[in-house]
Amino acid sequence: MGITMANVSLEELISRVRELFEGLEEDEVKELTRRDFVEAVGVDPLNIPSSYRKELARILYYEFNVPYRKICELLAMSMRDVSRAVRGGVNARKKMGRTKVIEVDVELQAKAIELVRSGEARNPNDLVLKLKIPLGSAEQLFNRVVENEGITTTPVLEAARELDKLVKEAGELEDVLADLIHSIESESIELRELLKRSENLAEKLEKYSRELEGQGVKLEKLPDLLSLIRQLEKKIGDLEKKIIRDLENRVIPYVKAIEELSSIRVTQLENGYSGLRREFEEVKRFIKLFEIGLDRRFIFEKYKCKFMDNEGYCTAFILLEFLPYVSGVKPALREGKVNYYINVESNKPICASCPLYEPRGAQLSKYSTRLMSSKT
Repeated sequence: MGITMANVSLEELISRVRELFEGLEEDEVKELTRRDFVEAVGVDPLNIPSSYRKELARILYYEFNVPYRKICELLAMSMRDVSRAVRGGVNARKKMGRTKVIEVDVELQAKAIELVRSGEARNPNDLVLKLKIPLGSAEQLFNRVVENEGITTTPVLEAARELDKLVKEAGELEDVLADLIHSIESESIELRELLKRSENLAEKLEKYSRELEGQGVKLEKLPDLLSLIRQLEKKIGDLEKKIIRDLENRVIPYVKAIEELSSIRVTQLENGYSGLRREFEEVKRFIKLFEIGLDRRFIFEKYKCKFMDNEGYCTAFILLEFLPYVSGVKPALREGKVNYYINVESNKPICASCPLYEPRGAQLSKYSTRLMSSKT
């Protein structure tokens, strides 16, 4: 346990910790001791600077789901310091700006959007597991999707994260209660065994006493000894009852608190979901109405835009650079530069807001702003 930091950097420590925990199952993490941790990492946590330990605590919690109590044990930190470190990690991530763009395949982006919408992806780690992409790419992609889907998903995700946190804290409290119950049960078993031995001893003494008295031998001290044993039996019985009462008084309030907290949070989540569902239905209705009008530009020949070719590509709305979230594009060389034509049949919403739209055969209404502007 006397291993010092020497010239070990924070990056090296993080690398060693990740290497250790990536190969451990959940049960193995629970059984991991500080001695095991020191042997694997090569540094005693007591010799690690506080700032380093906080960073390691955040990694253990967010990347490997290690409970607070186990982090306290492995890194020699108090529960308060671990809690502050984890909350600090959340705030720090919220303050981070966008980093360098990491290219992700369009198909993977579409899958990420579906996972977020369905609730299967509630954090970047879920995208790593589902899509097999680097964590950095997953974080950027997840934040972008959540930002774009914010009208319907962000409140639910926040509520789900809060509920997950409460469940995790309840699980840690459950471990504490389980340890307490196990300790009390062990003491109760020992008391019952002691009581059983005392009862057997009393029976044997009474038997021997009767045999000796039958032979004319009188034991003057035996009644006092039997009385002492009876008193001991009573004290053991009273102590066992007291232990049971103490257990009920200490455990039941915790259980009730957890049940009440879970009930409140579930109610809040249900209320939030109901409101979001109403908003979502309204958005779906709006999109449906929008699509009804927009489809006319692609179903009826006379309403098709004169700038759309027979393959569905727009010859007027041209991208100067490739955009990964626009599907159905083809490159074209214009003025010595590569530009991109958009297949508007695959990207109909672009047509809806295009200022260049002009139907091929329909007569413009007298209320058309284009006609009015041409007359003026």
